[in-house]
Amino acid sequence: SVVPLHIADQLKRTIDQNEALVPPSPGCRHATSTSSFRNVTLTPHGEVSILFADIKGFTQLSASIPPNRLMQFLNNLFSRFDDLVQCGSCYRIKTLGDCYICVSGLPEPNSQHADNCVRLGLRMVTETQCLAEESEMDISIRIGVHSGCLITGVLGQLK
Repeated sequence: SVVPLHIADQLKRTIDQNEALVPPSPGCRHATSTSSFRNVTLTPHGEVSILFADIKGFTQLSASIPPNRLMQFLNNLFSRFDDLVQCGSCYRIKTLGDCYICVSGLPEPNSQHADNCVRLGLRMVTETQCLAEESEMDISIRIGVHSGCLITGVLGQLK
């Protein structure tokens, strides 16, 4: 996923400042290195909206067409979504399989966050219909939007 530069810089500074080495347990004969524990950097954000989009019936679709055709379709669809996101005051967070996730109101607050996501979702439906016709596939998407406050952060030990 892509993390905004200012959040990545803040996270790196926090990790560098707070990194502490913990010696291996005396009872563990197989310990060959120390463990590194990191503090979690969490950032609260005011009102934002998150859009989730996924392809209806994707599991059945993926079983019915060759993998290369499926990947070409997803790449084409997500590239079109990326173009829409850039024009709509939203920021793509991640894709996971057939799921496309983006946010409005981050990294900069935007009072129109919910409207931005709803308008983007409608454009995504239209774009998906166009691509479905072009590729002669029976495809539709589901869109969900959630609005509210949230906390961002990176969890886990691996960078």
